[in-house]
Amino acid sequence: MKVTLANKTIRDTTEITISLPERDSKISEFAEKLYIPEISADKNCVVLQCRKFPFIEGMEVNIDELNYLAKRIDGFDFYEAETFYTAAEMEKPDTVEDLINLSFQIDNYFLIDLNDKDTKKLNRVFLLKKYGSMPVSELDTAGTEEINEFFNSRKKGYVGEYGIIFKFKEEAQRLYDGLHFPPYYYGKSSALLLEGTNENGQLKMEFIEIPCDNIAIDKAFYRMGLDKITRPQISIDNCGEEHIYNKIQRITEELSMSIKEKLYTMNLYSKAIETMPDMGMLSRHKTIETVLDICNPQNTEELTLILNGADEFKLYEGVNNYRKYALNILNSPEYHFPDDIKAFIRLDAYARHCLSHKCHLFTENGLVVYSGSSESIMNMIERSNLLENEIKSGLAEDEGDLYEDPENGVGSQDMDMFF
Repeated sequence: MKVTLANKTIRDTTEITISLPERDSKISEFAEKLYIPEISADKNCVVLQCRKFPFIEGMEVNIDELNYLAKRIDGFDFYEAETFYTAAEMEKPDTVEDLINLSFQIDNYFLIDLNDKDTKKLNRVFLLKKYGSMPVSELDTAGTEEINEFFNSRKKGYVGEYGIIFKFKEEAQRLYDGLHFPPYYYGKSSALLLEGTNENGQLKMEFIEIPCDNIAIDKAFYRMGLDKITRPQISIDNCGEEHIYNKIQRITEELSMSIKEKLYTMNLYSKAIETMPDMGMLSRHKTIETVLDICNPQNTEELTLILNGADEFKLYEGVNNYRKYALNILNSPEYHFPDDIKAFIRLDAYARHCLSHKCHLFTENGLVVYSGSSESIMNMIERSNLLENEIKSGLAEDEGDLYEDPENGVGSQDMDMFF
């Protein structure tokens, strides 16, 4: 959605044209150019031009509201988008708040493409709109009595650019109250839920998609008004896989973090998951959980250091000794030995050679290898009571440049020492 905005009090010198939606850090840049606060619920901008919704031109708006509306529109399929645009054209909402609520009400509208002559398709769309869901067998055999009754009970629809639109109910539920954005996933699969009861006994909730810019968390704090909230609680929504966040939640509790520190940390955890090498999502969580068990962070600074360096750890699941690590390397696509030759290789010596200059540890989940150079992280690993003298951090004797680590490039030196 392209829109031209200006500061409502100094229009002449603050005009900017932007495309939405954008991430919150970018919205902060727009706010700076508009000379408005980075965090605010005020309608401190004015719309100078918006081709999609010309009726909002001249309207005073909040830039975060506009960005949220753009996310809603961006998530529509073609039919939903055409229904929304036509409904907006018909209703002509007075505020962006009304448009946001309308975006959650499109199932209350029935749009008919006047160029589409497929009556069976029209009837199926109508029934799905009315009932929400129906068995396919019933949809295919349903008669037209209900749709005929619907048309007969209405004098006329509204004709717009995309067809003629009808409304099922005159009054629909309003999900947006002008301050707290309704839960909505836009390109993510995890979210933090911040909940609490205000001084009037009303339950308030902020939905924060993660990973996100920390300014998004600050904005949620502002809208929540935490100074007036009793017993605020944090929970995770992760499409039925909330348990994979249990470890990091428990650590934030053990370190006695504030509510905001917990949110920042769980957001950083989510960012760490995204930056890890290509592997399944559950494997990424398992890797970080294993690393946290090893490092056992004692404060927020140590935990932050580990999460920022998460992409420098690798977990070889099921590899619990040197022999298995050697087989893992030799069976890799980069360096594959025939089985008849592999049987004569001294696997233990070969694996120890490959790991001699890497900080590593065998755990119950597998082998963890740290390829980074942070002395602080190495010190955390070394102090762990899980080490049992398995750590190698560059202190082993130099065995010579006999063979290059196959993970960093296949070498061609003499391998006699491994036979």
